[in-house]
Order: sequence, then structure tokens, then C-alpha cells
Amino acid sequence: EAAAQLQLYAAQRTLPPDAKIGVMLPPPGNGTITIDGKLLPLSPVSQFRNRQNLIVMPMTIQGKNDVIYLSDASGAVHRVWMLQPAEVNSLPR
Repeated sequence: EAAAQLQLYAAQRTLPPDAKIGVMLPPPGNGTITIDGKLLPLSPVSQFRNRQNLIVMPMTIQGKNDVIYLSDASGAVHRVWMLQPAEVNSLPR
């Protein structure tokens, strides 16, 4: 039941409309992230959310993930949301 509630909550989360869409590789732990083959800097206060919208530590992320992300004023990635398949399909491309 808790898993079903998490799934429902995640399905109803509001994602920022100005976020960029991409495919992220697992963070290597060196202050950078690779999205769509581009090596990008991470903000010191970066935050990652999993498909259930829970904050996760970057070193726990495995495999490629469809994501949306926001960058700060300096261009560093500071917010990343890992997407569920239904979310990916509903995003404008």
C-alpha cells in the first residue's frame, strides 16, 4: 500500500515547465554530471529526486535515467528529477 501511495504521489508531482529534458548517466562523484553526453558542473547544493519524488544521494543512482533538470545562474546543474515512463511520455519534446 505504501508503494502504491508513493506511485500516486509521484504521478501527481509538479515538474518545473522551464526544466531541460535529458538522459543522465550515474554521477561519478567528482562534482560533474553527464546529461545527453555533455559533461556539466554540479552546484554545491545540487539536489536529486528519484521517480517517487524522494531526495536521493547522487552515489545511489544507477544506470541511465530520463531526467529533467534546472541549472543555476552560473550554468551548474542544481536540481534533477528522475522521470517515470509516464512522465517522459507526457513531456513536450
